[in-house]
Amino acid sequence: MLRTARLQLRPHTPEDLDDRFALWSHPTTVRYIGGSPLNREDVWSRLLRSLGHWQALGFGYFVVHHHQRFLGEVGVADFRRENQHLPGAGEVGWILHPDVHGQGYALEAVTAVLDWFARPTGCIIHPDNQASLKLAAKLDFQCSVTLGIQPSLAGRNTENFTSYTFGTSVSF
Repeated sequence: MLRTARLQLRPHTPEDLDDRFALWSHPTTVRYIGGSPLNREDVWSRLLRSLGHWQALGFGYFVVHHHQRFLGEVGVADFRRENQHLPGAGEVGWILHPDVHGQGYALEAVTAVLDWFARPTGCIIHPDNQASLKLAAKLDFQCSVTLGIQPSLAGRNTENFTSYTFGTSVSF
C-alpha cells in the first residue's frame, strides 16, 4: 500500500468490480481510451488482468482512495503491446473518475507510483487528451515518438498516439 498526504493506493481486489465498472462504463472516462464504455464482463477481465500483473510481475495498477472513496486507478504495467515503443520500461497509466478531475489527485497518485516503482517508465497518450498531456509534462515525461495507428489502444479507431518517457535512462 502507498500513502500520500491525501490518498491511499492499494492493489486491486475482486471486490473492486463495482467501483471499476462505474469508472470504465462512464463515457468521459473512455473518450481517449477506445471511445466506448466497457460492459461489466470487460471490466471484470481487466480486473483479472490487473490482479495477474501483481502476481506475475510484482507490480501493476493501484486503486486510489480518498477518505474511503474510490477515485480511480494508477499504476505501471507491462501490456506487451504489439509494436511496443517502451522497451525495457514499464507503461505508467492513470484513470480517475470524471467527478474528481482537476483536483490534483492524478498528479499526487502518479508521483507516488513513480517514486515507488523507481525504474524507467513511459506512457502512451492520445494527442487530443490535453489533461493527460499536461499531467505528463508536470511529471517531466518527454515526447519520444508518435506511434501512428494503434488498434490495440484505440479499439475500432485508427488514431495516432504519442509515446512519452520519464527519466533519462530510456532511449528509443
